[in-house]
Amino acid sequence: MKNLAEKRKEILRKINFNEPLKKQFFLELSKTSNPFPWFEDLINEGYFDPENYPTAQEVPEKEGFYRMPFWEPLGYLENVAKVNYQNFDKDITKSLVKVIDDFINYDAGERNFRTDYAFFNIIFLLPKNEIKMEYIDLVEKNLKSNWNSTLIQSELSKDPIMKLIDYKRKDLLLRLLGIILDFKKESNKYSDEFVSIMDEFWLEKILKNHKLGIAEFCALEAYYVAEDKMLEILNEDEYQFLISAIEDNPQTIYQGDYDDQMVYFVRDMIEYSYSDEIKDIVKNLINSKFSIFRKIAIHTINHYYDELNDLFWKGNGNPLNDYPLKYELYHLFEANYRKFDKDTEKVNLIVDWINNKDYILKLENEEEIACEKLKWLYALKKSKNKEIKSLIGGYEKICTEKIHHPDSDIWIEGPIEIGPKKSDMLCKKSNQELADYLNDSDTLQSVFDKSEIEESFIKCVSDNPEKFATDIDHFLNVSRKNQYHLIYGLVNALRSERIFKSQEIFGFIKKIVDDVNFWTEDYTNKNNYKNWIVSAIAEFIETGTQDDKYAFENDLLPEAEKILLILLRNTKAELQDMHDLVTSVLNSTFGKIYSAMIVYSLKSFRETKRFPDSIKSELEKCLENPSRELSVTLGRFLPNLCVLDKDWTKNNIELMFPKEKESWKPAFTGYLFYSSVIYTNIYNMFKEGGHYDKAIKTEFEDRQVIQRLIQHVCTFYLNGEEKLDDPDSLISKLIDNENPQQISFIINFILAKRNSIDVIQVKLLWERIFNTFTDNQEILNCEIIAKLYRWIELVEEIDGDVLNWLIAAADCMESDTSMSIFIKNLADHVEKSPKEVAEIYLKLLPKTPEYMPEDIIMIVDTLFQKEEIKIANHICNEYRIKGFDFLMETHEKNNPSNQ
Repeated sequence: MKNLAEKRKEILRKINFNEPLKKQFFLELSKTSNPFPWFEDLINEGYFDPENYPTAQEVPEKEGFYRMPFWEPLGYLENVAKVNYQNFDKDITKSLVKVIDDFINYDAGERNFRTDYAFFNIIFLLPKNEIKMEYIDLVEKNLKSNWNSTLIQSELSKDPIMKLIDYKRKDLLLRLLGIILDFKKESNKYSDEFVSIMDEFWLEKILKNHKLGIAEFCALEAYYVAEDKMLEILNEDEYQFLISAIEDNPQTIYQGDYDDQMVYFVRDMIEYSYSDEIKDIVKNLINSKFSIFRKIAIHTINHYYDELNDLFWKGNGNPLNDYPLKYELYHLFEANYRKFDKDTEKVNLIVDWINNKDYILKLENEEEIACEKLKWLYALKKSKNKEIKSLIGGYEKICTEKIHHPDSDIWIEGPIEIGPKKSDMLCKKSNQELADYLNDSDTLQSVFDKSEIEESFIKCVSDNPEKFATDIDHFLNVSRKNQYHLIYGLVNALRSERIFKSQEIFGFIKKIVDDVNFWTEDYTNKNNYKNWIVSAIAEFIETGTQDDKYAFENDLLPEAEKILLILLRNTKAELQDMHDLVTSVLNSTFGKIYSAMIVYSLKSFRETKRFPDSIKSELEKCLENPSRELSVTLGRFLPNLCVLDKDWTKNNIELMFPKEKESWKPAFTGYLFYSSVIYTNIYNMFKEGGHYDKAIKTEFEDRQVIQRLIQHVCTFYLNGEEKLDDPDSLISKLIDNENPQQISFIINFILAKRNSIDVIQVKLLWERIFNTFTDNQEILNCEIIAKLYRWIELVEEIDGDVLNWLIAAADCMESDTSMSIFIKNLADHVEKSPKEVAEIYLKLLPKTPEYMPEDIIMIVDTLFQKEEIKIANHICNEYRIKGFDFLMETHEKNNPSNQ
C-alpha cells in the first residue's frame, strides 16, 4: 500500500507541470466508479488549496470582456461527492467537508460562478447533518456577485429545496428562502424600483415547483420570511406592491413580476395554514397601514369565512372607503352572501356602508350615484333578501349604464378580453354569413386578430344562444376549432341560466359525432380540437340536465343519452397530469363524459324514477377495467348512485372500490374529496367492508382527501359511535397507525369544534394520543406531542393529567410560532392555574422564548400575585442573564426590597 501511495504522489507531481496530461487525468477521475483512493493524496499535494481557485480572466485585446476558467479538479470533486452520497464513508465525508470549508472561508475577491455552482452541487450531496448555515450563504454570495448566477438559480428550481425539506432542516430552508426572496433596488429616471435579486423567470419557477412542499413543511415560518421582505420595501416606499387582485386574475398582467410573486407566495402560505393558526396574523394584516396587507387579509377572510368572519364584521369604519380593497370586498360579499342573507344586522350594515360611502360627497348626479351603489349591490345580486332585491331593482331603473365589471373601477381591455362591438358585429350577420366569415378569418396571419374574432364569436354565442337554436347546420362547414367555440359558447349560455330551444343544436351535435371522419382525424403535434369538442358536448349535456329550472326540453333526453354513449365508445384520450388526481380528472375528457353520464342519469331519474339501463350497462362494462377517470367519478357521485339505484350500487360496490386493485385508491380519493356531507349508511357500509381500514393505511397525495378521512372518523367519534376503548374502532386504528400527518389533522379538526365539543371527549382523546406517541421517542412523535398543546384552549383549568401533557409538549416544542401561541394560551390560564402554568413555563424557559413579550410579562406578573414568587424570580433572572430586559420592570415592581 505504501508503494502505491508513493506512486500516486509521483504521478501527481508529474502532471502538475503538464497541463494536457493533468486535464486528461482529472477527466478520467471524474468518471471513475472508485474515486476515493486519490482523494487524500490530492489534498496533501495541495490540489484543492484555496490559492488554486481560478478567478475571472480578462480576454486579451477585449477590454471589459472576461472568461471564467473551469477548475480541472472540480469534476473529480463532484464525482467523490456523488459516490459518497450513494455509499457513505465517514473519512471521505470529513475530508470533503474540509475542502468545502476552505472554499467557503476563502475570500476570492471576484467570484467564479462555475466554481460556485460545482461547490453548490457538492454541498447538497453531503449527509444532512453536515450541511452548514454558511454553506447556504454561498447562494447569496453568488446571486450578489457581478457575474452570471443562472447555473445556481436553475439548480434551485430542482432538488436542493426538497432535500432540505426531506432532511427536516427548517433552519437552512428558511435561510435559503430569505435569500431567494431577497430584492435589490434599481434606480431609474423617475423612481427607485425594487426587483428580485434573482432572475424573475427562475424565481417564478422555483416557487411554482416548491411552494407546496414549503407550505406543507413550514407555511407560517415561510410567511414571516416573505412578510419581512415586503415590510422592508414598504417601509421605504409604501406605494410598492400595487396589485389589482390577490387571487389569480387576468388583470394582473405581469404575474411573473417580483411584486406579484411575493404577494402570491404570502397569500398561499396563509391559505395553506389552518384558520386557527392564522387568526392573529390576519388580525394584524387587516389593521396594517399598508393596503396590500389589508387586501391579503380580506382575501384570507373570504377563504376562511366561517372561521375568520368576525375579524371583518367587528372592524371599525366603512371598509368600502378603503379604495384598494374594492375587489376583495366585492368577492367577499359575493361568495358569502348566503351565510348572512338572513342576518338583518349584517345586511343593514352593508346597505349603510353603501349609502354612506364617500362617493356621496364627490358625485352630484343622481344616476352616477345610483350606478356606483349598484356596483356594490351586484355583489349580492343572487341574494333572496327582499331589501337587497328592492334596492337593486330601484337603482337599475335610474342607472342606464351597462355594468360589466362591478368589482373593478378599472378594467384593462386586451386582445383576449372582447368588448361588445366586435361581438355585436358578428351577431348581426346571418348564420351563413357568420360561418363564411369564420372560415375567412382562419386564414388571417395576425394571432391577435384571430384571437379577437374567436373570443367575439364565443361572446356572441353566449349572449345570443337563441340565434343558434335554428339554422345552425352552416357551422358543420367551419373548422373544428370554431365548432368547439360554438359549443363552448352554448355551455356558457346555459351556465348563465339562459333558456333557449335545443332541438336543432342536438341535431347539429349528432351530425358531428356520427361523422366517421370526426373520429379518425389526426391531431398529432397540434391542439386536439376533437377532444375539446367532446369535452364541450359532455359539459353542454351536463349543464343542461343539472338544474330543472334551466334544463333543455325533456323530449331531448333520449338524444342526449345516445350522444353520451357515442362519446364514451369512440373517445380516445389520455389523462393529463395537473398535479393532483381530482383536478386532473375534473378537467379530462373522460372525466367530463362520466360526470355528464351521472348528472344526465339523475335528470332522467327525476323524470322517470329509473336509472337508465343503457348507462348502467356501459358503466358495468367499464368497471371490468376501470380507468382512473371512471374510478374518481364514481367515488365522487357515490351518494347519487345510491339514489339512482341502491341495489345496483350495493351489488357493484366491490367493483367500484376493489380493495385489492389499483383502482381502489382513485375511487376512494373521489369519494373522500367530495364527501363534505357524511352519509351514515355509506360510512357504515365502507367501515364494515374494511375500506376505511385501508384508507387509514393508504398514503393519499391530496391533503384535502386526508382531511376528509379524519373528518369522517372524528365526526363519528364525537357522535359517540367510534369508541376509544374498542381496539377495532376506526378512531383507535387511526391513532394506532401513528401517522403524524393524520394526527395533526385530528388535532386541528377537534380544535375547530371547540364550540360544540365535550371536554371529556377531548381529554380521553388527548390521553390516548399522548400515550401512543410517548411509547416511541422519535422526533416526529415529539412533534405530535408538541402540537397537542393547542388543546389547552379547550379546557377551563389545567388539572394533573393536562399538566403532564403540556409539560411534555413544552419539552418537545421547537417552533417559535408554536411557542408564541402556547405562551398566549398559558397567559389565558395563569389566573386559574398559576402553579401549573409556572411548572410548564419552566420547561419552556431553556428555549428562551421571546416572542409576544406582553404575554410573558402578564404570566410572570400574575405568578408574583399568586405567590409563585420563586419561579417568577427565576424566570426574570434567566431572561436577564441571556440579555433580555423586558421583565426588568415587572421584577423590580414585585421585589421592592431588592432595589
